[in-house]
Amino acid sequence: MDIFGIGPLEIIFILLIAMVVVGPRNMGKTGRMIGSFLNRLYRSENWKLFNEASRNLRTLPNRLAREAALDELDAVHKEITETNTAIADTGRDLTQEIRDLDAGLRAWQAPSPDAVDSKHGAQDQASGTDASDG
Repeated sequence: MDIFGIGPLEIIFILLIAMVVVGPRNMGKTGRMIGSFLNRLYRSENWKLFNEASRNLRTLPNRLAREAALDELDAVHKEITETNTAIADTGRDLTQEIRDLDAGLRAWQAPSPDAVDSKHGAQDQASGTDASDG
């Protein structure tokens, strides 16, 4: 069982050193004094600032990576937008070319008015009737 990352053998070792340095009579008094000091330290503004700075430093690599990824995503988004615009422009151009080709094909396939008149005239002569009879 670890307490604050310190194992049981380490706690015993620390207590033995404290007994040697402070002495068995002053252990209670020294413990209260250390507890009071730590309590004031943890409640102070400096400790809060220290914790906040420590948290910011721990999360800094992740934040930088996330921001770098956002920059890369923005670049990819820009490329996609440009590609989408280029595709739309090409689609419009192709649609216009198809319409032009279709109109040209219809004009080529449709007989001219002179050809229609001469065709009717040839049919009328073949049947023996005059075009003006009709």
